[in-house]
Amino acid sequence: MTNKLRYFIGNWKMFGDFGSFKIIHKINQFSYKSKGRFKKKIILCVPNTLIHFFKKKLKSKFISLGAQNCHYHQGYGPFTGS
Repeated sequence: MTNKLRYFIGNWKMFGDFGSFKIIHKINQFSYKSKGRFKKKIILCVPNTLIHFFKKKLKSKFISLGAQNCHYHQGYGPFTGS
């Protein structure tokens, strides 16, 4: 086992929806299976519109919740600032 802390940060961009929550099960499986092999910090950065929903639903001690900045841009796309 290495002493280095590894970070896994998932950025949802701006295309997330409530159905995105289903991936939490897979992330928990990864975290459990890798338990003891290396130190890790898992952070999910969800769209602003989903922060409250994820905060209420996320009960995992292995996963932290983060936010992302966003930027208005004319047109279509996941513009999340700089």
